[in-house]
Amino acid sequence: ICAFFAKQANIPYIFDVRDRYPRVLADLGFLNASSLLYSILEYLEDRIYRKAHIVTTVTNGLVRELVSSYKKRKFQLVRNGFDELVFTDELLNFDKRSAFTVVYHGRLGRFYDLDTYLEIINIVYNRDSSIRFIMVGELPKEIHLNRPPNLEILPAMKLESLSKILASCHLGICLLRDLPAMRNAFPAKAYDYIGAGIPVLAGPRGEFSHVVEELNIGITLEKLSANEVADSILEIKNKKEVWSKMCNQIKKNRKDFGRRKIAKQFFKRELL
Repeated sequence: ICAFFAKQANIPYIFDVRDRYPRVLADLGFLNASSLLYSILEYLEDRIYRKAHIVTTVTNGLVRELVSSYKKRKFQLVRNGFDELVFTDELLNFDKRSAFTVVYHGRLGRFYDLDTYLEIINIVYNRDSSIRFIMVGELPKEIHLNRPPNLEILPAMKLESLSKILASCHLGICLLRDLPAMRNAFPAKAYDYIGAGIPVLAGPRGEFSHVVEELNIGITLEKLSANEVADSILEIKNKKEVWSKMCNQIKKNRKDFGRRKIAKQFFKRELL
């Protein structure tokens, strides 16, 4: 709607793409890719991209996809990033919880599998009950009804409070569903983990896990097996030197993931 009125008023607009709609709806099973509605939405997507002055998106994979389909258009990578004014350098030396703690924050939406998370938490509890889990945010009722004994659930909170919760933990977890659209994803919550200075447990294979692996800022998994995830959590808990090395790598690279730095780079490159 905004793109339509911008075009009518002859106002150049920048369009930001977080997910490739309508394709992601087909991947999730909500829309038939051969339906009339899908064709209409695909047409609208095409028109918006072609009429935009610049199209920005959040991962290299999405940039490559868009460039291959719209060679004459201008596509730029502008990652999400973490807020440097909230996730300050002081968090890098924040006191950790006495028990090894794995944290998840945000909604458990359709890009995540609730049952897999619950299975992982239960497996870890049976193998090492000293390991704790924290989930922060508006979560499905099912997780409250079936809450494992090693899981603490906290309500959604302001980013300033959340940043301290994350920094007090040892490992951030972000496991996406194994869908084609997820291979080009880099979830926003992962930037908050990096901003808080904690290693990331990422999977399955895709751009997100590739960055984590390349920079050695966490653990990556090819496929989402609850047992393998549990094994990885136990391993990193028992290998403090490996965990410390990952923390040091985050300290070394985290500034490149700051939201304001990313925005300034984009502004200098495209708008000056």
